[in-house]
Amino acid sequence: MKIIKLTIYIAVGFVIWYVCRHTYTNIDTIDSLISALAFGGAICTIMMQSNELELQRKELSETRNELREQKEELKGQKKEAEEQNKILRNQCFDSSFFDMVNTQMDIVKGLKIEIANLHYGTFKGEGVETFKTFYSYLDFYDWNGNPNSFQKINGCEIFDNYFRHLYRIIKSIDASLNKGIITEDEAKEYIGIVRSQLSAYELVIICYNGQTTVGEKFKELIIKYNLLKNIRENLVKYSYLDYY
Repeated sequence: MKIIKLTIYIAVGFVIWYVCRHTYTNIDTIDSLISALAFGGAICTIMMQSNELELQRKELSETRNELREQKEELKGQKKEAEEQNKILRNQCFDSSFFDMVNTQMDIVKGLKIEIANLHYGTFKGEGVETFKTFYSYLDFYDWNGNPNSFQKINGCEIFDNYFRHLYRIIKSIDASLNKGIITEDEAKEYIGIVRSQLSAYELVIICYNGQTTVGEKFKELIIKYNLLKNIRENLVKYSYLDYY
């Protein structure tokens, strides 16, 4: 379009120049007309360029708006993807948590203790009753509430796997909370589920174990999540609850 208009201007200018050249004999008059035409052509060219620049600015503005809309759309898609990812991770943790709880229950069911004592007979127990049996045995064992002595008591080793896995459950809740996979309210709910599975004598043995050197890390989580909330204080000896 630009080339066509420019061609028209040149053609018109040439016609005028030709007519003037053969009509007027005054060279100055002819040159003045040619100069005027040239100036007019320059003005037309500037106007054309100005219109083109205006169109370019408009196109650029529209492009910016489109890019801005695309950016907002991408933000929305990113947020939606993050929400979906969070939901998926939450569901994965939920499934993993209940698998661990079921495993912990199986560990408890598999517990078995049998300790013979020359003076007091044999202490026997299975499953959750193992904790009560071991608790009764402690009454006849001279450990004086010493944590270092507790972990050396005969029969204490049968709870090693129990404590390791219980620690793992609480640790996974804590890690998921720190990573934002679950909320604080959800963490409390999961802890409540774990706590509801613990018998009275389990809580006491957990309390004792937390004071040993091997139970130091677990003790931090016991305190943080108030795992001993439902403990029967009358069962705890040697003022162990003072440390929680």
